[in-house]
Amino acid sequence: MKKYPPNYLLPFQDKSPAIRQLLALFPSLLLFTTYSVMPVYLSQIPLTLCYAVMILACWINGMSSGLIAGIFSLLTIIYQVPDGFFAGVVNNSQGLTRIGVFFIIGSITITLLLKIREALIKANQAISIRNDFLDLASHELRTPLTALRLNMNIAHQLAKDSDPVAGANFLLKSSDRQVARLERLIDAMMDVTMFDTGQLQLIKKPCNLEVILMETALQLDQTSLKFESSGEDLSGVWDQTRLEQIMTNIIGNALKYGEGKDVHIKMGREENHVWFSVKDQGLGIAKEDHEKIFERFHRANIAVNVQGLGLGLYLTKQLVEIHGGKIMLQSTPGAGSLFTVKLPA
Repeated sequence: MKKYPPNYLLPFQDKSPAIRQLLALFPSLLLFTTYSVMPVYLSQIPLTLCYAVMILACWINGMSSGLIAGIFSLLTIIYQVPDGFFAGVVNNSQGLTRIGVFFIIGSITITLLLKIREALIKANQAISIRNDFLDLASHELRTPLTALRLNMNIAHQLAKDSDPVAGANFLLKSSDRQVARLERLIDAMMDVTMFDTGQLQLIKKPCNLEVILMETALQLDQTSLKFESSGEDLSGVWDQTRLEQIMTNIIGNALKYGEGKDVHIKMGREENHVWFSVKDQGLGIAKEDHEKIFERFHRANIAVNVQGLGLGLYLTKQLVEIHGGKIMLQSTPGAGSLFTVKLPA
C-alpha cells in the first residue's frame, strides 16, 4: 500500500516496538543516570521533572512505558533525598497533602493523556485505512469503467458494419460482465461500511449447507469443483444469502489461485456444528501471511495479477464470526491452500 506522511502528533509510531520503548524510556534513564553519577554537583531534583519524563514516556509508548519511567523517577528521587526526609514528610500533614494532591493531579492528567493518545491512534488508523481504500477503490472502479467506455466506442464502429447484431451481442455480454464486477465492488464497500457501523443484521432461517454449496457451485466453474459429502444431515439456522457470500468468496479464491487444477470441497457434521472445506492445488500462502490474509486490502501472492479490492476474505471472516463460527487456514507455498469453515448447528 501507499505510504502516507507520518502523524507528528504521534511520534515514532512507525518504529518497531523495541525502538519505541527505548525512545520512550531514554529521558527517564538519562535522568536517573545523571543524578546517580553526579549527585554532589546537582541540586535537588524537582518532582515536575520526573512528572515530565513520565508524561513523555506515556505519550510515546503508552502506559507500560509510563509505569517503567515512573519507577526510574521514583528511584531517582529516593536516591537524592536526604536521610530522614520521608519520615519528616509522613509526620507533616502539609507535606502529605502536597504529595496526595500531586499524585491525584498526576493520575488524572496521565489517564486523560492516555485516552487522548488512544483516540489519536484509532483516528490515525482509520485515516490510513480510508486512504488505502480510496486508492485501491479508485483503481479498481476505473478498470470496468474504462472497459465500458471502450465497448461504447466499439459499438459505434460496429453500428456501421454489415452485421451489427453479432457485434451488439458480443458487446452486451462484455458490458454485462463489467457491470456485474462494478456491482460486486460496490457491494463489498457497502458490507465493510455496515460492519464498521454495526448495522449488518443477519436474517436467519432453516437451510441446508450441502444444498447451498451445490447451488453456489452452479454459478461458478463446476468442471473444476469436486465434491465429497459425509452423507449426514447438514441443516442449520443461518442467513442463507450471507452463507452463499462466504462460499462464493472462498471457492472463488480457490479457482483464482488454483492454477486451473481441481478444487476439492468436503462437508460434514461434528457434534454441535457443521463444516465445509475448500482445498486447491495452487500457489499456497506463506505462513507469515496466514493471519494477514484476513485483513482488509491484504493479498498474499501479490505477484499474481488478480483483480479486486482485497476485501473478500476479510468480509468472509466477519460473516463467519457473526454467525458464531470460525474459519481456519492451512497452507504451504507451492502446495495449495485449505480453508475450513465451522458453523454452529
